[in-house]
Amino acid sequence: MRSWTAEGFTDPNHPLFGQVKVELLWAFSTSSSDPGTDYQPFRPGLAYFRSCRFRLQFTRPTADWDVLVDRIAVDIRAMLGVSAGGGGGEEEHALDFGNAIDTVYVLTHDAGTRDLVCGIVRQASPYDLVDATIEATSPDTVTVTVASPPGTNALRFVWIGGVADRAAIPFGDGVSTTFNVVHELGSKNVLCAVRQAASPYAFLGTTITASSRDAVDVGVLLPPGDNALVLVAVGAALNKASVVFGDASATSYVVRHGLGSRSSVTRMRAAATSNFVDATIQATDEDTVTVTLTSPPGVNGLILVATG
Repeated sequence: MRSWTAEGFTDPNHPLFGQVKVELLWAFSTSSSDPGTDYQPFRPGLAYFRSCRFRLQFTRPTADWDVLVDRIAVDIRAMLGVSAGGGGGEEEHALDFGNAIDTVYVLTHDAGTRDLVCGIVRQASPYDLVDATIEATSPDTVTVTVASPPGTNALRFVWIGGVADRAAIPFGDGVSTTFNVVHELGSKNVLCAVRQAASPYAFLGTTITASSRDAVDVGVLLPPGDNALVLVAVGAALNKASVVFGDASATSYVVRHGLGSRSSVTRMRAAATSNFVDATIQATDEDTVTVTLTSPPGVNGLILVATG
Protein backbone atom coordinates (compact mmCIF):
# COMPACT_ATOMS: atom_id res chain seq x y z
CA MET A 1 0.00 0.00 0.00
CA ARG A 2 2.91 2.36 -0.61
CA SER A 3 2.78 2.73 -4.41
CA TRP A 4 0.59 5.79 -4.68
CA THR A 5 -0.15 7.90 -7.74
CA ALA A 6 -2.27 11.02 -7.98
CA GLU A 7 -5.18 8.73 -8.86
CA GLY A 8 -4.74 6.40 -5.86
CA PHE A 9 -3.70 2.76 -5.88
CA THR A 10 -4.89 -0.85 -6.18
CA ASP A 11 -3.57 -3.65 -3.98
CA PRO A 12 -4.79 -6.96 -5.49
CA ASN A 13 -3.97 -9.20 -2.50
CA HIS A 14 -3.72 -7.35 0.77
CA PRO A 15 -3.24 -9.83 3.68
CA LEU A 16 -5.93 -8.24 5.87
CA PHE A 17 -8.37 -6.62 3.46
CA GLY A 18 -8.30 -8.69 0.26
CA GLN A 19 -8.33 -6.64 -2.93
CA VAL A 20 -8.16 -2.96 -2.03
CA LYS A 21 -8.84 -0.11 -4.44
CA VAL A 22 -8.49 3.54 -3.44
CA GLU A 23 -9.42 6.39 -5.75
CA LEU A 24 -8.39 9.91 -4.76
CA LEU A 25 -10.83 12.73 -5.42
CA TRP A 26 -9.27 16.19 -5.48
CA ALA A 27 -10.85 19.59 -4.84
CA PHE A 28 -9.24 21.42 -7.76
CA SER A 29 -9.06 25.19 -8.12
CA THR A 30 -7.67 27.65 -10.63
CA SER A 31 -5.94 29.94 -8.13
CA SER A 32 -4.49 29.79 -4.62
CA SER A 33 -7.41 31.89 -3.32
CA ASP A 34 -10.12 29.60 -4.77
CA PRO A 35 -11.42 27.25 -2.02
CA GLY A 36 -11.97 24.41 -4.49
CA THR A 37 -15.01 22.50 -3.20
CA ASP A 38 -15.82 20.34 -6.26
CA TYR A 39 -14.18 16.93 -5.68
CA GLN A 40 -13.17 15.14 -8.90
CA PRO A 41 -10.72 12.43 -10.05
CA PHE A 42 -7.20 13.66 -10.78
CA ARG A 43 -6.76 15.85 -13.86
CA PRO A 44 -3.26 16.88 -14.96
CA GLY A 45 -2.49 20.47 -15.81
CA LEU A 46 -4.25 22.36 -13.04
CA ALA A 47 -1.95 24.45 -10.91
CA TYR A 48 -3.64 24.11 -7.52
CA PHE A 49 -5.61 21.71 -5.38
CA ARG A 50 -6.96 22.51 -1.93
CA SER A 51 -7.78 19.12 -0.34
CA CYS A 52 -8.57 15.52 -1.18
CA ARG A 53 -10.94 12.74 -0.26
CA PHE A 54 -10.73 9.07 -1.08
CA ARG A 55 -13.21 6.51 -2.37
CA LEU A 56 -12.50 2.99 -1.09
CA GLN A 57 -13.39 -0.55 -2.10
CA PHE A 58 -12.20 -3.80 -0.50
CA THR A 59 -13.29 -7.43 -0.80
CA ARG A 60 -13.16 -8.73 2.78
CA PRO A 61 -16.23 -7.32 4.55
CA THR A 62 -15.03 -8.55 7.97
CA ALA A 63 -11.90 -6.38 7.76
CA ASP A 64 -11.38 -3.81 10.51
CA TRP A 65 -12.52 -0.65 8.77
CA ASP A 66 -10.88 1.66 11.30
CA VAL A 67 -7.43 0.07 10.90
CA LEU A 68 -7.75 0.25 7.11
CA VAL A 69 -8.71 3.92 7.16
CA ASP A 70 -5.82 4.79 9.48
CA ARG A 71 -3.33 2.89 7.31
CA ILE A 72 -4.53 4.69 4.22
CA ALA A 73 -4.27 8.03 6.06
CA VAL A 74 -0.63 7.26 6.92
CA ASP A 75 0.04 6.43 3.26
CA ILE A 76 -1.63 9.66 2.13
CA ARG A 77 0.61 11.56 4.54
CA ALA A 78 3.68 9.87 3.05
CA MET A 79 2.50 10.50 -0.50
CA LEU A 80 1.93 14.21 0.15
CA GLY A 81 5.24 14.58 2.00
CA VAL A 82 3.54 15.53 5.28
CA SER A 83 5.79 14.76 8.23
CA ALA A 84 4.49 13.29 11.46
CA GLY A 85 3.31 16.01 13.80
CA GLY A 86 2.48 18.48 11.01
CA GLY A 87 0.18 19.17 8.13
CA GLY A 88 -2.81 17.27 9.47
CA GLY A 89 -4.47 20.15 11.27
CA GLU A 90 -3.71 18.76 14.73
CA GLU A 91 -1.82 20.27 17.61
CA GLU A 92 0.54 17.63 19.00
CA HIS A 93 3.10 18.98 21.43
CA ALA A 94 5.83 17.92 23.83
CA LEU A 95 7.27 19.78 26.80
CA ASP A 96 10.26 18.56 28.83
CA PHE A 97 10.38 19.12 32.59
CA GLY A 98 12.19 18.09 35.77
CA ASN A 99 14.70 19.80 38.10
CA ALA A 100 15.81 16.96 40.43
CA ILE A 101 14.07 18.74 43.35
CA ASP A 102 10.31 19.12 42.89
CA THR A 103 7.55 16.56 42.47
CA VAL A 104 4.88 19.07 41.38
CA TYR A 105 5.17 21.09 38.17
CA VAL A 106 2.89 23.66 36.54
CA LEU A 107 3.48 23.38 32.79
CA THR A 108 2.32 25.90 30.19
CA HIS A 109 1.15 24.32 26.93
CA ASP A 110 -0.88 27.25 25.48
CA ALA A 111 -3.36 24.90 23.79
CA GLY A 112 -6.26 27.08 24.90
CA THR A 113 -8.33 24.13 26.12
CA ARG A 114 -8.66 21.74 29.04
CA ASP A 115 -9.78 19.04 26.61
CA LEU A 116 -6.50 17.22 26.05
CA VAL A 117 -5.37 13.66 25.50
CA CYS A 118 -2.04 13.54 27.28
CA GLY A 119 0.63 11.52 29.08
CA ILE A 120 4.09 11.60 30.64
CA VAL A 121 7.04 9.90 28.87
CA ARG A 122 10.48 9.18 30.33
CA GLN A 123 13.25 10.90 28.35
CA ALA A 124 15.81 8.09 28.69
CA SER A 125 15.76 4.35 28.26
CA PRO A 126 13.32 2.59 28.42
CA TYR A 127 11.31 5.67 27.26
CA ASP A 128 8.20 4.35 28.98
CA LEU A 129 4.99 6.02 30.08
CA VAL A 130 5.23 7.30 33.66
CA ASP A 131 2.40 7.24 36.19
CA ALA A 132 1.51 10.77 37.27
CA THR A 133 -1.42 12.88 38.40
CA ILE A 134 -2.31 15.41 35.71
CA GLU A 135 -4.73 18.27 36.35
CA ALA A 136 -5.94 20.65 33.64
CA THR A 137 -5.44 23.67 35.89
CA SER A 138 -6.41 26.19 33.20
CA PRO A 139 -6.99 26.16 29.43
CA ASP A 140 -3.25 26.84 28.98
CA THR A 141 -1.60 24.98 31.89
CA VAL A 142 -1.52 21.59 33.58
CA THR A 143 -0.29 20.63 37.02
CA VAL A 144 1.71 17.40 37.00
CA THR A 145 2.49 15.50 40.21
CA VAL A 146 4.98 12.60 40.17
CA ALA A 147 6.03 10.22 42.93
CA SER A 148 9.69 11.29 43.14
CA PRO A 149 11.73 14.24 41.79
CA PRO A 150 12.74 13.65 38.16
CA GLY A 151 16.19 14.65 36.94
CA THR A 152 16.78 17.75 34.86
CA ASN A 153 14.32 17.57 31.92
CA ALA A 154 14.03 13.83 32.56
CA LEU A 155 10.31 13.69 31.76
CA ARG A 156 8.25 14.86 28.82
CA PHE A 157 4.62 15.95 28.88
CA VAL A 158 2.97 15.05 25.54
CA TRP A 159 -0.49 16.16 24.53
CA ILE A 160 -2.96 16.62 21.72
CA GLY A 161 -5.26 19.64 21.85
CA GLY A 162 -7.09 22.00 19.54
CA VAL A 163 -7.80 19.16 17.09
CA ALA A 164 -10.64 19.70 14.62
CA ASP A 165 -11.63 16.00 14.75
CA ARG A 166 -12.21 16.01 18.51
CA ALA A 167 -15.12 15.68 20.94
CA ALA A 168 -15.49 16.76 24.57
CA ILE A 169 -18.64 15.23 26.10
CA PRO A 170 -19.79 15.80 29.71
CA PHE A 171 -21.35 12.78 31.43
CA GLY A 172 -22.41 11.53 34.87
CA ASP A 173 -25.77 11.08 36.63
CA GLY A 174 -24.92 10.57 40.31
CA VAL A 175 -26.06 6.93 40.17
CA SER A 176 -24.31 4.87 37.48
CA THR A 177 -20.71 3.72 37.17
CA THR A 178 -20.90 2.76 33.48
CA PHE A 179 -21.84 5.13 30.68
CA ASN A 180 -22.26 4.94 26.92
CA VAL A 181 -20.79 8.25 25.70
CA VAL A 182 -21.47 9.30 22.11
CA HIS A 183 -18.62 11.17 20.38
CA GLU A 184 -19.71 10.80 16.69
CA LEU A 185 -16.11 10.65 15.40
CA GLY A 186 -16.80 7.68 13.13
CA SER A 187 -13.93 5.43 14.29
CA LYS A 188 -13.23 2.83 16.96
CA ASN A 189 -9.57 3.87 16.86
CA VAL A 190 -9.99 7.00 18.93
CA LEU A 191 -7.58 8.31 21.55
CA CYS A 192 -9.53 8.96 24.74
CA ALA A 193 -9.11 10.56 28.15
CA VAL A 194 -11.51 11.31 31.00
CA ARG A 195 -11.16 14.36 33.23
CA GLN A 196 -13.13 16.04 35.98
CA ALA A 197 -15.48 18.77 34.77
CA ALA A 198 -14.64 21.03 37.74
CA SER A 199 -11.58 21.88 39.84
CA PRO A 200 -9.02 20.35 40.10
CA TYR A 201 -9.86 19.06 36.55
CA ALA A 202 -7.81 15.91 37.13
CA PHE A 203 -7.47 13.24 34.46
CA LEU A 204 -8.77 9.93 35.82
CA GLY A 205 -8.06 6.25 35.34
CA THR A 206 -11.09 4.57 33.76
CA THR A 207 -11.99 1.54 31.64
CA ILE A 208 -12.96 2.49 28.09
CA THR A 209 -14.43 0.24 25.41
CA ALA A 210 -15.04 1.37 21.82
CA SER A 211 -18.64 0.12 21.70
CA SER A 212 -19.19 1.49 18.19
CA ARG A 213 -17.56 3.87 15.71
CA ASP A 214 -19.45 6.73 17.30
CA ALA A 215 -19.44 5.87 21.02
CA VAL A 216 -17.41 4.43 23.87
CA ASP A 217 -18.43 2.70 27.08
CA VAL A 218 -16.73 4.29 30.10
CA GLY A 219 -16.47 2.56 33.49
CA VAL A 220 -15.58 4.42 36.70
CA LEU A 221 -15.16 3.25 40.31
CA LEU A 222 -17.73 5.57 41.91
CA PRO A 223 -20.84 7.26 40.48
CA PRO A 224 -19.93 10.77 39.29
CA GLY A 225 -22.32 13.65 39.85
CA ASP A 226 -24.45 15.13 37.10
CA ASN A 227 -22.10 15.88 34.18
CA ALA A 228 -19.17 15.78 36.64
CA LEU A 229 -16.82 14.11 34.12
CA VAL A 230 -15.77 14.92 30.55
CA LEU A 231 -14.77 12.41 27.88
CA VAL A 232 -12.14 13.82 25.51
CA ALA A 233 -11.82 11.83 22.27
CA VAL A 234 -9.58 12.44 19.24
CA GLY A 235 -10.52 10.79 15.97
CA ALA A 236 -8.89 10.21 12.61
CA ALA A 237 -5.83 12.26 11.66
CA LEU A 238 -3.21 12.19 8.91
CA ASN A 239 -0.52 11.54 11.49
CA LYS A 240 -2.22 8.67 13.27
CA ALA A 241 -1.28 5.01 12.91
CA SER A 242 -3.24 1.86 13.73
CA VAL A 243 -1.25 -1.38 13.81
CA VAL A 244 -2.62 -4.89 14.37
CA PHE A 245 -0.40 -7.32 16.32
CA GLY A 246 -0.40 -10.47 18.46
CA ASP A 247 0.61 -14.11 17.90
CA ALA A 248 -1.06 -15.99 20.83
CA SER A 249 2.32 -16.87 22.39
CA ALA A 250 4.49 -13.82 23.20
CA THR A 251 3.84 -11.12 25.81
CA SER A 252 6.33 -8.57 24.42
CA TYR A 253 6.17 -7.03 20.95
CA VAL A 254 8.10 -4.40 19.02
CA VAL A 255 5.39 -2.58 17.07
CA ARG A 256 6.21 -0.16 14.25
CA HIS A 257 3.97 2.92 13.92
CA GLY A 258 6.25 4.94 11.60
CA LEU A 259 5.33 8.34 13.08
CA GLY A 260 8.92 9.53 13.45
CA SER A 261 8.61 10.62 17.08
CA ARG A 262 9.09 9.24 20.57
CA SER A 263 6.55 11.83 21.75
CA SER A 264 3.53 9.90 20.48
CA VAL A 265 0.32 9.52 22.43
CA THR A 266 -0.39 5.79 22.38
CA ARG A 267 -3.32 3.57 23.31
CA MET A 268 -4.27 -0.05 22.60
CA ARG A 269 -7.60 -1.77 22.11
CA ALA A 270 -8.60 -5.40 21.77
CA ALA A 271 -9.60 -6.27 18.21
CA ALA A 272 -12.44 -8.55 19.29
CA THR A 273 -13.98 -6.73 22.28
CA SER A 274 -12.83 -3.18 21.41
CA ASN A 275 -11.93 -2.46 25.04
CA PHE A 276 -8.83 -0.35 25.60
CA VAL A 277 -6.04 -2.39 27.22
CA ASP A 278 -3.42 -1.45 29.83
CA ALA A 279 0.18 -2.38 29.03
CA THR A 280 3.75 -1.22 29.51
CA ILE A 281 4.70 0.84 26.45
CA GLN A 282 8.27 1.91 25.76
CA ALA A 283 9.28 4.21 22.89
CA THR A 284 12.06 2.01 21.50
CA ASP A 285 12.92 4.58 18.82
CA GLU A 286 11.16 7.28 16.80
CA ASP A 287 9.20 4.75 14.74
CA THR A 288 8.60 1.81 17.10
CA VAL A 289 7.32 1.01 20.58
CA THR A 290 7.90 -2.07 22.72
CA VAL A 291 4.62 -3.30 24.21
CA THR A 292 4.70 -5.67 27.22
CA LEU A 293 1.52 -7.41 28.34
CA THR A 294 0.62 -9.64 31.28
CA SER A 295 -0.66 -12.44 29.01
CA PRO A 296 -0.32 -13.30 25.30
CA PRO A 297 -2.94 -11.74 23.03
CA GLY A 298 -4.57 -13.81 20.32
CA VAL A 299 -3.41 -13.80 16.72
CA ASN A 300 -3.85 -10.18 15.60
CA GLY A 301 -5.74 -9.71 18.86
CA LEU A 302 -4.61 -6.15 19.64
CA ILE A 303 -4.56 -2.84 17.79
CA LEU A 304 -2.02 -0.14 18.65
CA VAL A 305 -3.38 3.37 18.06
CA ALA A 306 -0.80 6.17 18.10
CA THR A 307 -0.50 9.78 17.03
CA GLY A 308 2.35 12.21 17.45
